[in-house]
Amino acid sequence: MKTTLFTVLTAATLISVSACNTSTDHADHQTAETMHEQQHLQHDNSDVDHANMSNAEHSEQIEAEAVAVVEQASPEMQQHIQQLTESYLSIKNALVKGDAAAAKTAAEKLLARLNSFNAGKLSQEQQTAYSAKASELKEDAEHIIGTGAVSHQRDHFATLSKRIYELNKAFEANSSTLYYQYCPMAFNNKGGYWLSAEQEIRNPYFSDKMLKCGRITETL
Repeated sequence: MKTTLFTVLTAATLISVSACNTSTDHADHQTAETMHEQQHLQHDNSDVDHANMSNAEHSEQIEAEAVAVVEQASPEMQQHIQQLTESYLSIKNALVKGDAAAAKTAAEKLLARLNSFNAGKLSQEQQTAYSAKASELKEDAEHIIGTGAVSHQRDHFATLSKRIYELNKAFEANSSTLYYQYCPMAFNNKGGYWLSAEQEIRNPYFSDKMLKCGRITETL
C-alpha cells in the first residue's frame, strides 16, 4: 500500500521510516520494561525497607499476631512446620555470619519444602491457618534467594521470622525448645525479632558488630 501511494519516496526514505518504526517499537518496549521495573522496586521499597519505615509501619510488619491454636493439628502438618523451621534456622545462622550465599541456599531449601507440600489434604481449619502464611513465606524466601545484599535479606528475614513464629504457635509444632529473641537496635532502633534453637543470643541483624545484642522475649 505504501509503495503504491508514495512512489516518490526514495529507497533511503523507506529505510528511514522503517528504522524509525523499529526504534519507536523498541522505545515503547523499553518504556514498558522500565515502568515494570520501577513498579517492582516501588513495591519492594514500600514492603520491606524497614530502616526507612515509620515505627508504626515497621511494628505492623514484624510484630507477631495473636494466633488461635489449631485443634487436632495433624502430625504431618507439624512435621512440615518443623522442616520449615529447620530451614529458617539455617537462614538465621547464615545471617549471623553475614553470609548472603549461605542464606540464599537455605532459603532455596525452605522454598522447595513449601512448594512440595500438599495442603489440599488438610482439614479446613488447618488450611485456613496455614495457606496465607505459606504464601507470605514463599515471597520472603524468593526475595532472600533473589538478592546478594545481606541488608535486603535481613529485611525479609524479619517478616519471615514473624510467620515462622506464628505457624509454630498455631500448630504447636516445635518438637524442641525455641527461643523468640529481640534486638531493640535493629533497623535504626525500631527493633527486630527472630527464633533461635539456642538461649545464647547470636544476632542475625548485626553479625559480629553487635553479636550478643538482644534478649529472649518468649520460650516456645
